Amino acid sequence: MAAGKPLAEALASLARSFTSETGIRVSFQSSVKSPLPLSTEAELYRITEEALNNIRQHARAHSASIRLEDHRKRLRLSIADDGTGMIRRSKQGERHGIVGMRERAALIGGTLRITSGKSRGTTVIVSAPVDEAS
Repeated sequence: MAAGKPLAEALASLARSFTSETGIRVSFQSSVKSPLPLSTEAELYRITEEALNNIRQHARAHSASIRLEDHRKRLRLSIADDGTGMIRRSKQGERHGIVGMRERAALIGGTLRITSGKSRGTTVIVSAPVDEAS
C-alpha cells in the first residue's frame, strides 16, 4: 500500500489492477468514513491481496467483490468470489496463505472466517475493532 493513501482508495486501485491483470471482475464498496491507523490499513490491505491471490490461483471465478464496512465499532472486510469453492481443510492442513491471513487479522485484534461451499464460491471475512487514527 502506498504511504499516505487511504485504505479505501488503495483497495479500489487493487480491485482495478486485479481486474485488468486477470480478467476477473472485482467490485469494491466502502462505507468507512474515518481514517484508520496505518497498521490496521496495512494488515487489511495485505489480507485482501492474499485473498485475491487465492482467487486467482484456486477459485476459477468470473467475478469477486471487496466490501469494507463499519458496523457499530467493528470493521468488517469481506472478499467474496463466485468460483468453485474451496475443499474444506483441517486446521493442520491449512495453507500458509490462510494461516498468514489469520495472523494478520489477530495483529489488529480481529478474527478471520472463511466460508466456502461446493460450487458457490468462497468468502473471506475479517472482523476487527474500529480504532480510528489519531
